[in-house]
Amino acid sequence: MNHTPGPWTQDEYGSVKTPSWETLLVEGVALAGRSTEETRANTRLIAAADDLLAACKAIVAWDEAENNARPYVEDGGIAFRNRLQLCAEAFDKARAAIKKAEGQS
Repeated sequence: MNHTPGPWTQDEYGSVKTPSWETLLVEGVALAGRSTEETRANTRLIAAADDLLAACKAIVAWDEAENNARPYVEDGGIAFRNRLQLCAEAFDKARAAIKKAEGQS
């Protein structure tokens, strides 16, 4: 089974929303006796899950490209520059997902 498509966001009430603004029902975000800030942090992390998954997939794609790389001299560095671009995109996605999970976006 596939997960609900993202990107997911957190609304002003602390609910996790889909792109069509449907509310995702998430079990276990609030824990008895825990702070409201902790609950908001848990919700942010869940809302960032789709972005975190995309970042992980981008990092794996870059790693696979590195592992299957042709020698630099065969193509004048074209594949190398493409892999650098994959790397940059993967880390940009990772940085954005971390910011979102930490409530900085």
